[in-house]
Amino acid sequence: MIISMSKVLYIPCGFRCHTKKVMRERFGIQQASLPFDSGFFSASSIIKFMERDKFEINLNNTNPCIKTEDYIKHGEKRLFFKEVNYDLINKFIKTNGYDNRYLESDKGYYTLCKEFGWIFAHYNWHPASKKQITNPEGNIPIINETLSRRKARLLELINESSEINLCFLNKTQDLLAKYHTLIINNEYHNLEDEFALLENYFKQKFEKKKIKSIYL
Repeated sequence: MIISMSKVLYIPCGFRCHTKKVMRERFGIQQASLPFDSGFFSASSIIKFMERDKFEINLNNTNPCIKTEDYIKHGEKRLFFKEVNYDLINKFIKTNGYDNRYLESDKGYYTLCKEFGWIFAHYNWHPASKKQITNPEGNIPIINETLSRRKARLLELINESSEINLCFLNKTQDLLAKYHTLIINNEYHNLEDEFALLENYFKQKFEKKKIKSIYL
């Protein structure tokens, strides 16, 4: 059932795609897609995205990545993405078959958007996905158009809402264990600290709204 978001808005804010699914199951929410549904997001990347009136995602400011789960350093659990190139990933998959480090579960590339510093998932399809468009030249413009629509939708829903709930998933439950840090190349994001920053950002930007963080 589609419920009205005219008064209360729930925004999945990362740090990964599973957030939307858990949010939907816990609160019984069915709503249109928003910008942070699919991918791996630090709070600072969301703030950058919200601050940009115009943006363009293209082949020059995106690249595929390899993902390392359970990357442990200094006793802390970290999720690490290393920027590579399409040839490296394509050759690996051709030789070895599917590997979740190289392609996400729907067989799309983990795609770094350098403009914001986040990782797209479930957008940029590899040929193994059997999707209609399976090359970056075709996928990246579609991602750009999709995010533009979703941002416009998000701003409209925020305008219509009196209460905004920022939903984060980073607890030891389901298939996910608690992560301390998201690493993209050499850029480190302390997830707990940044989530607090995002709540403060929304309170300042949308000061007439009631803003609350929900940790799923």
